[in-house]
Amino acid sequence: MLDPVKLVNSVKDEAPFRRFAAAVRDRGVRTWSTIEEQALLYGIANRHAPGGVIVELGSYCGGSAAFFAKGLSDRGAGSTGRVVCVDPLLGAPPWLTLPPQMFTLNELRSNMEALGLSSLVDLRIGDSAAVGSVWPAEPIDVLLIDGDHSFEGALRDVECWLPKLCDAGILLFDDIDSLEEMRSLDEMMGHMSTLARRGVIEGTAVYVVQSGGGWRLIDELQELLSVRQIYRPWSFAPVHTSPLSGFYRRTQRYADPSLELAYDIGYLAVPEDGDYAVLADSPAELIQLTMSVHSDRGGGDLHIINSPQECGRRYRMVACRPESGGAVAHLLLPCGVVLAWSDVRVPPEEAARLAGAMRSAGLDGVGYSEILPTPVGDGERALFWGVAGIRALSPAVVIRAHMAVRKVTS
Repeated sequence: MLDPVKLVNSVKDEAPFRRFAAAVRDRGVRTWSTIEEQALLYGIANRHAPGGVIVELGSYCGGSAAFFAKGLSDRGAGSTGRVVCVDPLLGAPPWLTLPPQMFTLNELRSNMEALGLSSLVDLRIGDSAAVGSVWPAEPIDVLLIDGDHSFEGALRDVECWLPKLCDAGILLFDDIDSLEEMRSLDEMMGHMSTLARRGVIEGTAVYVVQSGGGWRLIDELQELLSVRQIYRPWSFAPVHTSPLSGFYRRTQRYADPSLELAYDIGYLAVPEDGDYAVLADSPAELIQLTMSVHSDRGGGDLHIINSPQECGRRYRMVACRPESGGAVAHLLLPCGVVLAWSDVRVPPEEAARLAGAMRSAGLDGVGYSEILPTPVGDGERALFWGVAGIRALSPAVVIRAHMAVRKVTS
């Protein structure tokens, strides 16, 4: 059984490791790792990676990768393996733009070349979750997570990469005890039966995957997250088991049944907060519908606007006549909705044209209901809808919004 302390103490006394550690120091490789952490990485690669596939998330200038690679190299003739470095190498996560002088790709490559390890290091220059999504069907023996140190970022790396570890695979989690976010994640992982925590070396926690990881590991993680009311986009199951708020359909100021779908779309629109708007020339019953959605859903103020050209504010929902559906698209928040409803007959050809105009205005998911007879049978009416900027929101934000309207408050 892996004992990190014994492994480190053993490796530190070995001449090949000491010589290589001196070479790394002489080379001036920039790294925050201590001699104990370096011995841990070398020893795990040398003795506890049977398939030789090691992945590190967060490589900086190659300090950790070097000790992994040297551990593989010193296993002897005939051994195979490589270290896959996953990092955008921009000096920060991709969403934080930094100047080119902080990029580290050339420095990492130069270090590996100088240390004679280039053939053992496979650089994957990109965001860790994106690289994980295209990772081939290849089991991983050792995984080092040392990238985004926010709770959300580190959790994302756990979700994307931990299930790829083979049974008895080793997870190394750096800085696990130096930040509150990391301590919280470590505490949660300590309750997982699919992981066995073997100890901590200079802030690097060592876990071993127990038999039957994979989906069992993900399911166990999901249960622990749900206790904390954290819902992840890889499972929308909680949406199916959570009731809507007690305010849902509490009021109904409209009578026309063709507006029931409009109410649902407006109430359940993804933006959690934001104002509502209705064009002043809208049918009276559509104005009543908007008042119902605003009263029950809340999250902002209700505005009656005279023209789509009014600016200075954006809305989670805008209601109007179908001929104005495209013109109001620019007034919406990301994932805000347009609800366009007619109180007069709309022929099928005209309905298709109006829907096309909404699509041309940049709305996504544009559709319209089957044209329904009015309650008094004096014509036909149609409901149109469209959503703005659905690509602007991450899946995590979308499921968080889904769950926000399912809090029982009555």
